[in-house]
Amino acid sequence: MNSIEALKRDLESVLPAAETKLRKPRKDTGPWWLDATHDGHAVMIEWSPRRGFGISTAEPGAGYGEGPDEIYTDRAETSRRVIELFASRGRSVPPREVTLRELRAVLGFTQEQLADRLGVQQ
Repeated sequence: MNSIEALKRDLESVLPAAETKLRKPRKDTGPWWLDATHDGHAVMIEWSPRRGFGISTAEPGAGYGEGPDEIYTDRAETSRRVIELFASRGRSVPPREVTLRELRAVLGFTQEQLADRLGVQQ
């Protein structure tokens, strides 16, 4: 059992009324997803062995694909946060800033490619 499967078990034991759906990655190296709903409130959890857990709540009308709002490395901490979000019916908190290096990594751009796309010098 990997960490996201254990998290699913943890959440189901604390919140037996929660509905959970685990989605395995298409590729062995891809992220796992756990969609959890409790009393009409949804929380999405992304997990990869390299990066840990990402948590997001969906705003009405929000799109997908922006990446997780909150990042956690510890399963127990992730479980506590998800339970807190269900109890408060709260929303996850998007990151306030992203470094240029992280943005380039997500996009797969070199410094030169990004400068070229922005029309600026490296």
